[in-house]
Amino acid sequence: MGEGEGPAKGASAPSRHIKVDQIRDLREFLAIGTHRGGARVILLRPAEAMNAATANALLKSLEEPPPGTVFLLVSSAPDRLLATVRSRCQRIAVPAAATKDALPWLMAQGFKDAEAALRHAGNAPLAALEDDGDSARARDALRTCLARRGATALDLADACQGAAPEAVIGWLQKWVYDLVAARTGGAIRYNVRQESALRAIASALPAPALLKFERSLSTARAIALHPLNPRLFLEEIFLRYAQLRESPHE
Repeated sequence: MGEGEGPAKGASAPSRHIKVDQIRDLREFLAIGTHRGGARVILLRPAEAMNAATANALLKSLEEPPPGTVFLLVSSAPDRLLATVRSRCQRIAVPAAATKDALPWLMAQGFKDAEAALRHAGNAPLAALEDDGDSARARDALRTCLARRGATALDLADACQGAAPEAVIGWLQKWVYDLVAARTGGAIRYNVRQESALRAIASALPAPALLKFERSLSTARAIALHPLNPRLFLEEIFLRYAQLRESPHE
């Protein structure tokens, strides 16, 4: 199943879910023989974008694939897949690329600060590439706003206006992870170019409240794919972050 390109201006954004209708179309495609009997590879990425109905619709094809057909389900969160899907697959862990290999590759793609991009992507070069462009601009605007003293929840929401809520929560999780690291004397992992700001902010934050906020983001990430109102969803989270920064040091 090919990955769609970005929408044209004025078009609706592509779905971030793998839908049941797509699986039904896939079954029709599988029913047609391959050209000259060649091999066929079906790629589902990210596999965790399937909901329960979609995953159940795929089970029969996974259990009894047509001759010469291989399914590749790519997932960074395999535990989110249904157990019935996982039981029909062979699990192959793919380690992250070595930094010495990933950095030259990213620089060849035109990254001006490949090291920072790779660190923010958790040493995953393809994730860094996917996080480029408009997404990177929204991420950097949010990061600048997060580092600014006195930034309000509305300022933060405006900074990443138009970005997907799940991406925004992911960026905020990495920011807060680094705050926790700085608060506990650890190394900055993701936002390496903002280390001075992170350590200054972290030194003034109450540790228990910071850890509680970090845990709450995991819950927010779980519902970020389908918030009823994305803007209000993000404003509420940013409001809690702004209140955290205003909390007295314990």
